[in-house]
Amino acid sequence: MDNGIRRITIAVGGLTLDAELKINKTADAIYADLAVEASLNTLGEEFYFKIPVVKDQRETATTQVKVGDLA
Repeated sequence: MDNGIRRITIAVGGLTLDAELKINKTADAIYADLAVEASLNTLGEEFYFKIPVVKDQRETATTQVKVGDLA
């Protein structure tokens, strides 16, 4: 972790992506629960999956996301 950002790796099939988690309660819970395995779902051009430790998204909820954002 450096500059308040936690670096993670996401592997989907044969693709590996580097990502960053900001520092907040939701990211802390996700980071503490890694490695996560989940079934991937799609909605239009979005990919999503459920992470069991995420219970309350109000802290970080937004509809403003850009291509490449983790939300």
